[in-house]
Amino acid sequence: MDFFPGDLARDDRERKISSSQSSPLCLRADAFQLSPWYVEWVPPRNHDSLSKQEDINIIEGDFPRNEEFPAAMQRQCLSELLDLSSRDKIFKVVLNICSSNHSISTFPSQTLLAKLMQAFYVQEAESLEGRVHWNTLSHSNTRPELLLAIIAAGAVTVNCGAIQKMGIAFQEIVRLAVAELFERDNSLTRDLQALQAYMLWLDVGLWSGCKRSMEIAGSFLQPLYTLLIKAKAFARDNHLAVEIHADDSAEVIQLLWQDWREKEALKRIAIQAFLHDSRASLALLRNPIISYAQMNIPLPCSRDLWMASDSQAWARLLTSGTASILSHSPTLVDVFSNIEILDGTETKVDTYLCLLTALHAIAAQVWDYRQQSAFTHNIYSTSDETINLLSHAFQSHTYKTLTKFRSKCDTFGQGASEVILLAEFLMMFLNVSLDDVQIFAGKDGERDAREIVPSMRKWCHGKEARRAIWHAGQVLRAAKSFRHAKLRGFHAVAVYFSALTLWVYGLIIYDADLHSGLNTLTQSESIPDQTPWERQVSQNSLNYGLTITDKDPATVVLDSYDVPEIRLFIMFNQGQPGLTSPKSKHNDSASQKPPFYGLRHTKSVMVNAAAILQANYSHKSDSPPLIRCPLRRIFGCLLDSAKIAPFQKHTNDNTMSSKLEFMQKDVPIVDVHYHYFAPHILKPMGEFVIASPDETPDAMAKLGTSAVIYSPVIWSKYNTEWSAEKWAGFCRTLTDEQAKEVQKLPAERGSFAPLPFPHIAETLKALQYGEEECSPKPDGYAITTSANNIYLGDPRFDEILADCNHRKVILFVHPSETIMPPLDGKIYGFQMIEFPTETARCLMTMVDRGIFTKYPDIQWIFSHNGGSFPYLFQRVIRTLSGSKLVGPGGPGVPQVNRISEANEGKTLQEVFAGGNINIECSQGTAAQQALLKSMGLAAGNILTGSDWPFTGKVEVEATLKEMLGPEISGLYNSREVAGIRAGNALRLMPRLKGEWIKAKMVKEV
Repeated sequence: MDFFPGDLARDDRERKISSSQSSPLCLRADAFQLSPWYVEWVPPRNHDSLSKQEDINIIEGDFPRNEEFPAAMQRQCLSELLDLSSRDKIFKVVLNICSSNHSISTFPSQTLLAKLMQAFYVQEAESLEGRVHWNTLSHSNTRPELLLAIIAAGAVTVNCGAIQKMGIAFQEIVRLAVAELFERDNSLTRDLQALQAYMLWLDVGLWSGCKRSMEIAGSFLQPLYTLLIKAKAFARDNHLAVEIHADDSAEVIQLLWQDWREKEALKRIAIQAFLHDSRASLALLRNPIISYAQMNIPLPCSRDLWMASDSQAWARLLTSGTASILSHSPTLVDVFSNIEILDGTETKVDTYLCLLTALHAIAAQVWDYRQQSAFTHNIYSTSDETINLLSHAFQSHTYKTLTKFRSKCDTFGQGASEVILLAEFLMMFLNVSLDDVQIFAGKDGERDAREIVPSMRKWCHGKEARRAIWHAGQVLRAAKSFRHAKLRGFHAVAVYFSALTLWVYGLIIYDADLHSGLNTLTQSESIPDQTPWERQVSQNSLNYGLTITDKDPATVVLDSYDVPEIRLFIMFNQGQPGLTSPKSKHNDSASQKPPFYGLRHTKSVMVNAAAILQANYSHKSDSPPLIRCPLRRIFGCLLDSAKIAPFQKHTNDNTMSSKLEFMQKDVPIVDVHYHYFAPHILKPMGEFVIASPDETPDAMAKLGTSAVIYSPVIWSKYNTEWSAEKWAGFCRTLTDEQAKEVQKLPAERGSFAPLPFPHIAETLKALQYGEEECSPKPDGYAITTSANNIYLGDPRFDEILADCNHRKVILFVHPSETIMPPLDGKIYGFQMIEFPTETARCLMTMVDRGIFTKYPDIQWIFSHNGGSFPYLFQRVIRTLSGSKLVGPGGPGVPQVNRISEANEGKTLQEVFAGGNINIECSQGTAAQQALLKSMGLAAGNILTGSDWPFTGKVEVEATLKEMLGPEISGLYNSREVAGIRAGNALRLMPRLKGEWIKAKMVKEV
């Protein structure tokens, strides 16, 4: 058989990949090519099921010590089940199937085969499913094909590589032997034991780690499903109630028990086929074959009744009332519809199996949602608001249902970890497309990986992504609590998908930080030169003692308990998400807090996942082939690809691909809201003057700033009372004057040149002058929220905005005076209430017209903490999204989602998370930062401003509190604060960044 090679260094393809200097996307694509489970596998010539039949030749000493199976060794010997005659029958089946071209020099002894059957029995006793009625099996009435299937299923659970390979070889023989049974006698397609053997080889093959066996097992459920339908396993009338009377003889009870046992076993095979199909669907990301709507069979009877040792024990349970068989039992479909049906039925039905099956029925609904979501988000799909609303409602309903199921999982006893892992995995899957995650990681090649980057970036900035990584962390937490050697098969694949989701999220946010020009890993957080994975490779064992720590108080531990910080993170993106490392074998003190590392440490995410899988087994070589080879191989290759920048990005003059390291101990401040007054120009015009450029050094000293960006005061009369010629000429004069100031001290001054808005031709000419003739070129341009009560979202300004977008400029937006309410203007001036409201009006119209989405290359800076818009944010959503009874148009007018329609299907949070909306924090408070976060605004889009001289010239302490509001709030870590102080502004203004580098105030690393 073609197993994945255990020694990765022996694989020629891997040596070629590891030695190449490929792009990170190419490197990740190669990682999946090394794992044929997830890509097309081309079988080699002359390769069949018996190519490795020599794996049957096993040395008895390879079997592990009895201590490996203490539970099994305490049970009675199974010699009655597997006597020498039974061994001979099994051997005959093997010889009948095996090729004569390969000799079998040895065959396992009766003792070894019995131990493997005991291993299977232990698994069955601890499983929630109970596939085989163990107590009725005997050497006289059990088909050798079923015995061999049981042995194969037991062998793959043993922590011994040689025995695992022998189990896979036996599984191939069972597959062929069962097919031969059906060919020889078609009536055996209804034989219970033949069907059980079929089900067992499917399970063993699918999770074997053998490429050929996995492909065949993944393809052969349909025949079994057809046979079960023909055997009426899914027919309700085939499962009748049984009544025991006090005067029934032993013979009658025996006959009743045998008939009930056959039908109950058939019922459980149908359930097992459904569970197997669901797990295969989730693991292989394919459509399920068996519909949950077809599970119209009565509920399985209680586990005690099913496992009764004989007919008399079975009858005693019924007559004593300890167990019962419902005369009109609900069906599994009924439970799928209403889980409350199971309340109070513990003695009547197998409650745990019913809940597990119901959970897998929800898995099919999650799959349906993901398919619908992929369909509606196709680039060629036409927008249909009704479909979108229905899809969202279905997602919300499914999530609530899963939450209800999750609350019951802790009652599952020793099987709780498995059910919790499944529930958390489904909640993760509901919030992330695992197909997209794998494509991003390289499964379908480099080209597809590049194409999906934009949509994955969009997903990463939404609430769905934060919810998905929370549940992914909970999957890892559940996996850590699995009993020894139980983390295998589907559950191991769930760990893989969860780790991959966390890895992709971390990679994207890390890349965003790189392109913002920030060093996202502080000195205390930096990854050591030799990573834990690299130490593992060199030492041939995992090092559990991760040294990465995160001392930031705003940490969100994804693999810990549900605490209020989790809700804040999911809803408002507050805090730094990360994981705790597994406990070290050398220091497992319960009092010592495990190290924490953020998801930006993408290497450590993969190290953690590999460590969780390996920790479930005593030794590396003990783990099943599926874990030992393909999953660990993907982890290793993806880890290596994280050494390079995660993906290339088209950049413009306003972005930086490097990180910045500030040379000062205290990160300097760039003030982006500093008003410019030119007395020598303004006084002769009779204009308002309260400051001059000569005061700037003293103002900077008071406010602790290292650079200021000049912008003039723009009064509404300039764009309403003045002629276009006069207003344009004044803008040119101020542009040149500010440029002279910048030329004097280029590292300490910047300029937002005024635009003669709303005059179209004059504004376009001013943009051309600023971008092509003025020296030094302005760092951006200053405009007002409206002109003559016409706001920036008005289509009349599209020509201006299109040119700004083409030139990729910064627009600094300041509120304008507007119509005052009937209040005393001398007391309640425009700057108190109307300025914040003016900014809110402007933002609302821009969102409603999709300006931020239509012109993504304009970097907008809104002043004064966004005015009153953050407070009105939810009201804007409810009104413009059509979720209020009365919205735009008034009563009786049908409501539509104007936000979604104008912004390519985005929510308002997604619009603000797009990266081109920036807020400067003058005249605000620290408490307001929580509102900005709730809007979806990232820390990389918050800037520092003073609004000097209107604030700061007096009441300096109050101004400083406003300027430093973000860091006073405690909502941002040191890296984010450095960005808010200066890094974000330098990212937006490459000229200023270059001057700081020349002045050695900052360096690129």
